[in-house]
Amino acid sequence: MLFTDPSHVALPILLLPFLLIGFLVNQTSKLVIKFAKIKQSTASRLIPILLAFSVVAVMVLSSLHQLTWKDTVLILVFGILFALYIVRADFLK
Repeated sequence: MLFTDPSHVALPILLLPFLLIGFLVNQTSKLVIKFAKIKQSTASRLIPILLAFSVVAVMVLSSLHQLTWKDTVLILVFGILFALYIVRADFLK
């Protein structure tokens, strides 16, 4: 029971599950895009990153008991705005 108390565990060990889940969501969404035969573009490279970030952000806020519907909406809005900015940015072309 000593090893499961979050206040006695090192920070990298606490962050490891969130990083692994983010990595798995990222890789899974890349595979889905590949199998769906969507052409490679900035948007198709950006979707897995945004999806992984959104899932991890929601999970972190939920684990801290700080997740509300406003936070979920803000994460979605910032994700969409970031995606629109990156897709329309000239420096990536």
